[in-house]
Amino acid sequence: MCFQIQVASPGRISDINMFWMARDPRSPNNLFDSSHSRDGSFSSYNLLETYYASIGGNDNTTTRFRRYDGLGNRPTVHFDPNMT
Repeated sequence: MCFQIQVASPGRISDINMFWMARDPRSPNNLFDSSHSRDGSFSSYNLLETYYASIGGNDNTTTRFRRYDGLGNRPTVHFDPNMT
C-alpha cells in the first residue's frame, strides 16, 4: 500500500491515526448512518467498538494501540515483546 501526500500549508505532518474493525452498537448494520455525529474529534468515536493505533504523536515520541469498548472506555492494549 502506498500513499502520496501533498501539504499545502506551512504546518507539518506529525502523526498518523488509524481505526479498524469499527462497529457502532447504536447502528450495528451501518457504520456510516447519517444520524451519527462523528466529526473527526476523538471524543466522537468513544461509542464505537473498534481498535485504534497512533504512530508518531508528540514529536514522534508516542505510539498507542487502544481498544474502544463502545462504552466510552479506551483501554491501552499492551504487548509482550517476548510472546511467540
